[in-house]
Amino acid sequence: MKLFKKLTAAVLSCVLIIGGVAAYNSYGEQTLRVGLERYYMGVQTVTAKNTSLTIAYKGGSQKLDSTSGFTFEPVSGSFSARRQFSSMKDALESGNAVYDADGWCSYIAADGAEKETASETTTAQTYFEEATVLPNAEFVSETTTQAAAHVTAAPADTYTYLPTAIKVTYQGGSFVLNTDGCVTLTSADNVIDLGEMAYRGKIEFTSVGNAINTVNILTMDQYLYGVVPSEVYPEWPQEALKAQAVAARTYAQYHIGKHSNYDLCDHTHCQQYSGYRKEEASTNKAVDATSGEIAYYNGRPINSVYYDCDGGYTLSAEEVWGSDIPYLQSVPDPYELNARKWEKSFTLDEITALAKQNDMDIGDVTAVEITKKRGDILAEEIKLTGTKGSDVIKGQDIKTFFQKDGENLWSRAFTVSGSSAPSNNVYVTGVDGSADNLRLNVVSAVDSKGQVTVLDDINCVLRGKDGDVVISASGGTLTEAHDSIVFSGTGWGHGVGMSQCGAYGMAEKGHDYKEILKYYYKGIEVK
Repeated sequence: MKLFKKLTAAVLSCVLIIGGVAAYNSYGEQTLRVGLERYYMGVQTVTAKNTSLTIAYKGGSQKLDSTSGFTFEPVSGSFSARRQFSSMKDALESGNAVYDADGWCSYIAADGAEKETASETTTAQTYFEEATVLPNAEFVSETTTQAAAHVTAAPADTYTYLPTAIKVTYQGGSFVLNTDGCVTLTSADNVIDLGEMAYRGKIEFTSVGNAINTVNILTMDQYLYGVVPSEVYPEWPQEALKAQAVAARTYAQYHIGKHSNYDLCDHTHCQQYSGYRKEEASTNKAVDATSGEIAYYNGRPINSVYYDCDGGYTLSAEEVWGSDIPYLQSVPDPYELNARKWEKSFTLDEITALAKQNDMDIGDVTAVEITKKRGDILAEEIKLTGTKGSDVIKGQDIKTFFQKDGENLWSRAFTVSGSSAPSNNVYVTGVDGSADNLRLNVVSAVDSKGQVTVLDDINCVLRGKDGDVVISASGGTLTEAHDSIVFSGTGWGHGVGMSQCGAYGMAEKGHDYKEILKYYYKGIEVK
């Protein structure tokens, strides 16, 4: 065995807190890999606040205590190995340890140089005085002088860049984990405290470039403990919570592998997952009561999508996403309680700009009108009238057409006010507060050249120099009737599948969780 050992490692080095792989654990429980994108993905450091962790790695394990917790960070640089150790404990005692596929050793960082400087040689003498090495299959004890001679005589090819790896710092010092296998850390209470959040099960750190990505590995029900209270109110009736638990479990089952390096993420792109501290007794109870239950259609788990509320009518998958899915059909929803309300307003000029962006050649918009509804609730068609003609917007395009500040309309369950064009009638308000009706088609305007124009166009507006549809005259004002369109709606989300507010309302009316699920997902079985 060589005195100077060239360390090798995979491009990615991962550290597991508790360790293991996705699929099933030793108890036969299904496990998931959840990417912690909200707080711990692509970060420079992560700190586990646990005061005791057991580190398991290829060839052994070591329990470490640290009142200051454990910090994980990516490291890079070049190094040369100085000694091989038979145990992690001995390596840690050396003060500068690294682990790779060949075992534990100490190293000196060389900062990319092909030769070590005098100061690094001195450091090497300090680290390796009386170091035990194994030349020619025999243990020998080196003196300081001998160690220094080895350092000085080291060939250039023994210095190599430290591949992407993870450095662990704790109360007792630090070490580098640099292996193509996974290292696991286990806490006695099976909860890893990462400061901002805490998680059941396992945590996997992967160093990629100069950052750390974090994945939580845990059982399906442990995952749902952190999902259900993040998606609905724990105070809701137990049957509504059970419906949410089954829907979330089924969704997770259907979408396993949605991301390339993990099954699901921890925000609403998949399902909102907030870990251990978000758990509530009522939602844990609902998860436990339905443990293992999945919603099936024709023997397969369904894509059990859900959302906040719909305002009175669910939408089909076909009209929202273009795929006709038998169990995701539009149904009336008279059950919703506490559905979210919203309001958005647009000026006629803003709607005119939107029309132009969407290649509508209708001139300046003067009116917005709902011309078709589903069940007298959902807007199916909206007509825009302009100075050069009219056009219609249909279906889901209605939500995306009326975009403002980067947001679409939240649902199609809305009413429109201020939706007519400026009328033939305007009003003159005097200084005394009295108002008189004035018809535009009998009013004349005289320009600076003395030319007289009759204002007989019902789309005519009178603007002041500041552009407002209000002008001053002898202390009075002349105002246009409608220059703002207001959408007042109910509903929040894509509208396909189960309404969470509807599940709440059904539970309040005495329906059990299976009845709730079967109402929103047509033709399914829950088992």
